[in-house]
Amino acid sequence: MIGGGKVGLGTIDFVIPEEGLLIHLRGYGWITVFKFVGTNGRIDYIATNKENTNRQEVETLIRARWCVEVYHREIKQTCDVLTQESSASLDSSYISEASVDKSLNESLLF
Repeated sequence: MIGGGKVGLGTIDFVIPEEGLLIHLRGYGWITVFKFVGTNGRIDYIATNKENTNRQEVETLIRARWCVEVYHREIKQTCDVLTQESSASLDSSYISEASVDKSLNESLLF
């Protein structure tokens, strides 16, 4: 059960502190769980296996990941990019994922 900043594992509840909560998952290893509350009240729990991480670093990675999602959505919507699901045959107007990723990487360099 997830709610109110607590993650329930059986009958044990953990309060997720601002700096994250280090948890061991049997068969996987150690992860750190962070709680993020959006301006609309939405609560997201983010887990990472990255060692020695902090909240700001995780938030930066989340924002970068969201930028990638928005970028791909905009490319598909505005450039009439075909997806493998929508077309069995690709024509010369198809932009490969590799070229999109290369463009994205170049645009993210500060």
